[in-house]
Amino acid sequence: MKNEFLSLVSVLCLSWREIRNRFLYLFSLALIGPFTMWFSRGILGSFDPLRANVVQGSFWNIVILFVSLAVSLWGLISLVLFVCKRADNFPAVFSLALKRLPRFVGGMCLYGLMIAVYILLSVLVIGVIGLLFGFQGMGLFVLGITFIALLAGLLAISVYCILLPYILILTDIPVWLALPASYSLVKHSFWKILGLLLVIGLIGGGIYLLSVIVLAAVGLVMWWIWPGVRFLLSFLLIIPTALVVLSNQIPLIAVYVDRLPLLRTSQNQSEPSKN
Repeated sequence: MKNEFLSLVSVLCLSWREIRNRFLYLFSLALIGPFTMWFSRGILGSFDPLRANVVQGSFWNIVILFVSLAVSLWGLISLVLFVCKRADNFPAVFSLALKRLPRFVGGMCLYGLMIAVYILLSVLVIGVIGLLFGFQGMGLFVLGITFIALLAGLLAISVYCILLPYILILTDIPVWLALPASYSLVKHSFWKILGLLLVIGLIGGGIYLLSVIVLAAVGLVMWWIWPGVRFLLSFLLIIPTALVVLSNQIPLIAVYVDRLPLLRTSQNQSEPSKN
């Protein structure tokens, strides 16, 4: 059984090698989500980035948002399947991703419900403590400590469930068992995975910030020549967004693949009990 977690450097090196070797294919798949969201915002805001994209109560606006979200998730699932070589060409990947979409949405909705319940209970706990201790002096101190503890709990849940999307996409584990499966993969490597999340967050944030600065500088120079440059720059923002998707997803997929033997072992251990 494989117990050792890949080092941070190993994860990043493996991820860079994967991105470099199949960059055009991976980048094309990573573009699906950002392009779809840009296109849907464009429909709602007449493709003018200076116009507020306020969603009215229109039925069709809501439909557009739901369709764009579904297509974005479909693109993400396709990316994960392609990275893990579950299919060799785009048509096969897209077809398989479409079949996995309902399972993925169901599992993520279950996760979202869990987070919503946790937040609701946290609000109730803070309210009760506020009533018991008051909102001054010692009461504020207790509320502060409680809030930090609850926030730490929310962070812990997020880290323990970070591999949930890949379990939903790449396995046939029942949806209601996917959450504990993610926990079992992360529990012995919590701090290392948290460190990885911080690093890839900084990398993704740096890529996006640098791209925005460059595009903003180009936009300010070109504005005097062609005010319509804002439309082009708004479209070009999907490029750094897709790069951020790659910088975030590929390392986490590498972690999932590294942890996979543990998942298979736990499944094999549970099978004899059925006999």
